[in-house]
Amino acid sequence: MEKLRWLNPLVVMACLLWHAHSVWFVWGFVGGETGAADFASYYYAAEHALDGGNPYDTAALNALAERVGRGLGAVQPFFYPPPFLLFIAWAPTMELSQAYHVWFWINEVLLFAVMVSIFMWWRRDIGPALPALLALSFSFAPTLFNLSLGQVNLPVMLAVVWALTLSQKEKPIASGCLMGLACMAKMSPALFVAWWMLRGRWKEVAVACGSAVVLSLVALPMVGIEHQVHFYREVLPGFATGDYNGLTVPISSWKNHSLPSLYYHWIPGEGGLSSGARALSSVSSLALLVGLGWCFRRPGDDFARQAQIAAVATATLLIPVFTYEHHLLWAALAVAVAGGALTRGRLSWGWAPLLALAVVTLGANPAWLRIGYDGLRDAELTFLAFLVQESKLFSLLFLGGVSLWLGSASLRESATPESP
Repeated sequence: MEKLRWLNPLVVMACLLWHAHSVWFVWGFVGGETGAADFASYYYAAEHALDGGNPYDTAALNALAERVGRGLGAVQPFFYPPPFLLFIAWAPTMELSQAYHVWFWINEVLLFAVMVSIFMWWRRDIGPALPALLALSFSFAPTLFNLSLGQVNLPVMLAVVWALTLSQKEKPIASGCLMGLACMAKMSPALFVAWWMLRGRWKEVAVACGSAVVLSLVALPMVGIEHQVHFYREVLPGFATGDYNGLTVPISSWKNHSLPSLYYHWIPGEGGLSSGARALSSVSSLALLVGLGWCFRRPGDDFARQAQIAAVATATLLIPVFTYEHHLLWAALAVAVAGGALTRGRLSWGWAPLLALAVVTLGANPAWLRIGYDGLRDAELTFLAFLVQESKLFSLLFLGGVSLWLGSASLRESATPESP
């Protein structure tokens, strides 16, 4: 690998230049946009909550947007935990478009903060290829979708990375507080709390749970008890069926890459997952979680521990009913682990083509994949069209499987897998 060290700075530089070009291109239409995409949901939910209203009342959010004349089209439903609004309460102090534009550049700063944080955390375990692997992972479509939609993956990801880093440095209070914050911004980081439980990190677990309670109490002046109860009784249970507080985006969307979306294609439902798709989703989610717990029952070495974290991150993408393009940012951890395994001899180089294909597929613009799908379908190559349609999901499954194998000490102790 010493002979390939010169590739690292070249890949990083090329990715940075590509990212700069892409951001300039995206800003070309985001800078003139006043509808604010997904960010409008957070903005109007915060504004309505500050006025004493229910942020989960989508009709009220749309009425507010129409009344103040700052929105374009319908506002997407708000379905995040109540304390989330504490972190976005600054937005209504500005006009919608101004806040959206500010958030775009905050996200850009957070992107580099996430990359630097992962590098500082994993540089000894993954090795010298880590900068190039991170640059590749964050250079393509998921990052640009996150920026253009005004999504919140990056601050949550930064909190999770810092939490896990501090846990490994034996700082359970700071670690648990950050993880609790992440869980109260989005629910999916709770899987990392479950991983802590498996590892016996009970201080971190207790602090994370306590932080979630404290944040909920702090949020009471903004989101009253009745509205918080409404979230946990009415909104949260709908996640299992795909009813994200009345979200109108179809489960069959080309930008949805979860296992439940695959089941939905097999067994369609009306307005959500059918009973059959829901059963398959429940079984596969349970099997995935039990499988991770069984394979990770032994801690392994430092590299195995990082691979376990990457596998858990991938599981947070596979289990929900909706895994949009912008959520695929979380797959960067699995890409880094797989690439590090290649360069450190934990995987045979025979796996490199498949790993490269998975990375390229995850980074591809879904519009390009749709063109390929339409061409194959028109040529009546149904199976190939299906593979293209679900290619990002299969890439996630592949990278998650590699991370699981690398993270399982009982499977990985003395063997290097044969070339495929």
